[in-house]
Amino acid sequence: MRVAPEDRSGLRPLTDFLPKSGYIILRVAEEVWRIGLRKKDEEFRPYYLGGRVSMVQELPQLTGIALDEVAGPGLPVFNRQGEFLGLGTSGCGETAIIYSQRRRGEMSVLINPDECAAFRLASEVLLAVDRVPTNPYGRPLLWFGIDGINPVDPEVAEFLGLGTGTGLVISEVLTGSPAETAGLLPRDIIVALDGVPLPRLKPNQVMTAYLQRDILRRLPGSELTLTGLRDRQEIELPITLASASKTPQEADRHY
Repeated sequence: MRVAPEDRSGLRPLTDFLPKSGYIILRVAEEVWRIGLRKKDEEFRPYYLGGRVSMVQELPQLTGIALDEVAGPGLPVFNRQGEFLGLGTSGCGETAIIYSQRRRGEMSVLINPDECAAFRLASEVLLAVDRVPTNPYGRPLLWFGIDGINPVDPEVAEFLGLGTGTGLVISEVLTGSPAETAGLLPRDIIVALDGVPLPRLKPNQVMTAYLQRDILRRLPGSELTLTGLRDRQEIELPITLASASKTPQEADRHY
C-alpha cells in the first residue's frame, strides 16, 4: 500500500507492539483481531476482523488457526491488549469444491483469498523482519549445496532407533558446495542440527521445509553442525555456510 510522504511520520513498525516480556504464548480460545482494508475500488475502507484461536500447530512453522478469518495474508494479528501475535498466512482457507456428473470433487477456487484464519506466530516471522536485504537481489543469500531431500518413513525411523525423532535422506550433494567440503555424501541421513534432533512432524513432507527454514535463518560465514547416519554409523559434520553464486537476475547483460 502506498502512503503519501506527509503521512509516513505516523507509521510504526511491528516491533513497537511486542510485549516487554518477549514472545506471547498463544492459548486456545484467546481472542485475536486486526483491522482490514477494503480494496481500492472501495477507497481502502477499514473494517474489523476477529475470532478465537482454535489450535496452534507446527506446519512446520508455528501457526495459530482461528475459528474465523482474522487477517489478510501477510498482515498483522493482535490480541486484546494490542500486542503483536503474528502475520496472516495463505494456504489455509476454504476451497470451493465442484460436484457434478462430469466433475466429481474437483477443486475449483479459494473462497475469499483476501482473508485467512491462519497466521504465523511472532516468534517465527520476527526472525525475518530484521533480515533486511542489502541490495535489490535479496542478498545476503546462503549456499548450502544439497538437492533432493526426502523424509525417512516412520517405520524406517524406528528401525534406525531414532525414537520420537526422524531423518532426512540426501539425494545429491552439489560439487564445490559447503556440504561437499564438509564431507556430506548422497544417501547420508540427517538426524540432528546443532545437536538438536529433528522432530517428527506430520505430514512427513514438511520436514524438508523445516530443515531449509532453519538453515536460511543464518548468514553466510556462519557455522552449523549436522549429525547424520552413514551405514548406520553416527557422524558429525561441521559446515561453514557460503554466499550463493551470482543469480540469473544479477548476471551482466550485453545488448
